[in-house]
Amino acid sequence: MVHPIRKRLSAAKRGTLKSVRSVLIRTPARRFMVTDIVEVASVHESLPEITNYQPLLAAKTFHFDADRDSLLGHSDRYGNLEYHSPERFVCTVANASLHMESGAVCTSGGLLLAESAMERQRMEISPAYQTFRPSWRKRLHGEYTTIWGLWGTQFYHWWIDCLPRIYSLVSTGVLPQTPLLIPANLGKFQRESLAACLPPATKVIEIADRGWIDVDQLVLPSFLTWKSCGLIPAAHRDYLRARLFDYASVGEPRAERRLFVSRRNVGRRHLLNERDVEAFLAARGFETCYPEQLSLAEQIRLFREARIVVAPHGSALVNLLFGNKLRLLELFPNRDPATHFFFLCRSLGHDYHYLLSDSPQHHDDFRIDMQQFEQAFQNMSA
Repeated sequence: MVHPIRKRLSAAKRGTLKSVRSVLIRTPARRFMVTDIVEVASVHESLPEITNYQPLLAAKTFHFDADRDSLLGHSDRYGNLEYHSPERFVCTVANASLHMESGAVCTSGGLLLAESAMERQRMEISPAYQTFRPSWRKRLHGEYTTIWGLWGTQFYHWWIDCLPRIYSLVSTGVLPQTPLLIPANLGKFQRESLAACLPPATKVIEIADRGWIDVDQLVLPSFLTWKSCGLIPAAHRDYLRARLFDYASVGEPRAERRLFVSRRNVGRRHLLNERDVEAFLAARGFETCYPEQLSLAEQIRLFREARIVVAPHGSALVNLLFGNKLRLLELFPNRDPATHFFFLCRSLGHDYHYLLSDSPQHHDDFRIDMQQFEQAFQNMSA
């Protein structure tokens, strides 16, 4: 890193002082610091750049039961059986800069807005939010908004972090009047679900640049869920379901299907004794499904018709969003479970069950004990 900077400085010295300064502001000394991070909910009244602050949901602490919600007892993050949800809001930031790769928002005064990254700690520890401060950028005049976040390319984070924020913008009258900024490299599932959930006449502007975009006004909707948590607020959840059921032409089918969600054809976290599990479940009326091979509409209809789902932990379980008070048995690769779908089930009123594995934590692939699995299945079916 030092050698390229010296080369650029040497070249700049042959020019003007302005050129030298131009090189210096591109060095790591111009990276964001922890002291540059502010929380909108705490400082919006004192920052003139932030206006139209509209609280959507008050801060709330959810308390869980040690017996009914025993999975949380295995979690480092929620072992105290509490989940604190901060105030959710929509606000307008004047002369804002939007980083199209990470979704980070910066004020004209050089302050990073923590809620554009979900929360402050994420900005403090993730290198993705410590890129160079904006020094040369593309400018767009007018007012814009976005729902983009750092991991929006991933299936779970697109559905849980990004898409629900559409309703925040719809309910406050921002959409469809305000153009939506989104990266140009969206995948097929993102484009289809975005088109299904946006109000008609919404203008979508795709940005190919991965750097900073300056806008006159940026409407920022805060994230709605928190760390490893799919507890989507009811109004946002119901909006998504209604729009997507309409997209997939879903009526009110009878939820009778029993599904085993296979990870056989995905890249990691394989269930090594899947054939044994599959045979046990097939004898009890289960069908094996491969969501990654289905269209978005087919996935919606499949899980809308499900009554019981058994699945290794994985992003395909986002499709629980479309179920109707089903039962889930989630299989984990070790004894350190991720809590994403526990919370999603609580949000949707699903009956949640789980089974931990004794596989080494540093291994993705895992094997479950069949005797323990049969017992867990019986407990779920009771």
